[in-house]
Amino acid sequence: MQDSYAGNTEEELDTSLSVADSKTEPKTSSKSRKRRRQSTDPSSEEYKKKRELNNISVRKSREKARHKQQETEGRVEILSAENNRLQERVDSLEKELTILKGLFSNIGASLPGEVTKFLSAE
Repeated sequence: MQDSYAGNTEEELDTSLSVADSKTEPKTSSKSRKRRRQSTDPSSEEYKKKRELNNISVRKSREKARHKQQETEGRVEILSAENNRLQERVDSLEKELTILKGLFSNIGASLPGEVTKFLSAE
């Protein structure tokens, strides 16, 4: 029988499934999966070269992290300054609103309906 989706026969599908199933079965021995470290002599040239490359890599990684931290701190300073500026603007507008409300009430004029609705919504 032909499978219309994959173009394979049922027998081919069964075979491929059994192969796939066998690949996903857990191994019983955990020792076979462990990778043993080869001990290298600290005085060997191979060890020294690996250590040197690792040290360079560590320095590079730390410098990158330091640079990223500095960029983040700079961004925080910029955003804090902007936040302070905006907060000062809000405070100024609130004072202006209070003054204008007082002027309207002192002269006995009523605020337009839209303004009254907006102010009561706050």
